[in-house]
Formats: sequence, C-alpha cells, structure tokens
Amino acid sequence: ELCRSGVPPILRCCVWVNEIMSLSDLGKFNSCDYGTVGKANIVEDTYELVESIVFATEEDRHEAPTPYFGLSTELMDRIYEGLGDGTVTIEGKHRMARVLHSVQTVLSVTYAPMLPVLCTILLSFMKEKYVYTVLKEITNNTDGRFMPLTPVERAAWSKTFSDMVHKMFPFTYFEMEKCGALSQQGLSPIFDMFFVTIFKRVHIYHLMDIYIV
Repeated sequence: ELCRSGVPPILRCCVWVNEIMSLSDLGKFNSCDYGTVGKANIVEDTYELVESIVFATEEDRHEAPTPYFGLSTELMDRIYEGLGDGTVTIEGKHRMARVLHSVQTVLSVTYAPMLPVLCTILLSFMKEKYVYTVLKEITNNTDGRFMPLTPVERAAWSKTFSDMVHKMFPFTYFEMEKCGALSQQGLSPIFDMFFVTIFKRVHIYHLMDIYIV
C-alpha cells in the first residue's frame, strides 16, 4: 500500500535530496557533518556560490534565459502550459529559468531534453537550491542511469527500449511499431517528457519517487 501511494508529499523534498546525495555506511558520529543537516548546509553554500557566479546582478536573476537542452519549442510550450494542471506562473517560469540556466552555465550541460520537465516536477516540492542539487547529481551520473546526455545516447536509449519490447512483448512491439510509437519522436513522451503527456500528475509524482529513490 505504501509503494502504491508513494512518498508523502510533505516528505518528498527531504527524501529525494537525501537519496540523490546518499552516502553508504555512514556512522552515527558523522551524521551531523554528512547526514541530513550536513547535506542541507552543503546545498545552501553551493547554490549561493553558483548564483554569485552565474548572476552578477538581481536583474540577471530576473531575466535569466531558459535553455531548452534539445527539447523542441512545441514541447517546451506544453510544459509552460502546465501539462493540463494549470498554466505555469510568471514566477514559476523565472524559477525554472534560473535553475536551468545555472545547470547549463556551471555544469556545462548542453543536451538533456528531460531536464526542463524534471525541473518543473521538482519545483513543485522544492526550493531552487534543492532542485539545482538534484539536477546536478543526475547530470553528473556518468553511467547513464538517469537520462541521455547526448543525441547518440538518446538514440541508444530508444533502440534499447525498442529491442527490449520486441523481445519481451512481441505483440505490443508490433502494435507500437505499426503506429510509429517506437521511433525517436514516438518515444519522446517517455525519454523527453517523462510520461507527463501520458499520465496524470499524481502518477508522475509516484514515478519520480521510483526514478530517484
């Protein structure tokens, strides 16, 4: 029942950040320095430094451009439209722009189509500094666990998914192949938009629990 209901909304920020920054075999005497409190201090200090590097003035913070990371303008507009849950506010767009611009500038990420939609989901539960931290840990993961970070990786993910469906669910494969759902564009709702054009928002939050935890 707990798995079906997902992480309680009030705990999502804490659980997601702790999991993405998890350290194994942490002794009780190190918990203050490296546990939840320590992580919170690291997050705050890091994001203050990032903002001082990226935004020279308050005007820069307010007018930060929003990088698309390879996502099409059409799909970006769908994110701004709130994906059926109400249009993203002007302040929401500014928060999203600041985080994504910081990721692009400091972490040198140029291609990651899933980042904008993940940013909007995370901002539903976290402050900007925590969203930046989660996205930093995700993009710093070099084994490709979280998302493709180059067009070649994106094509490889699509091919791997197609081959897996073909092997395990042949009937589903032929139906998806017939309607074009296994093409790069056909798989965009999964690998670019994190299912948000397919499922309800409450289900997306549960998927995010699984994705991070």
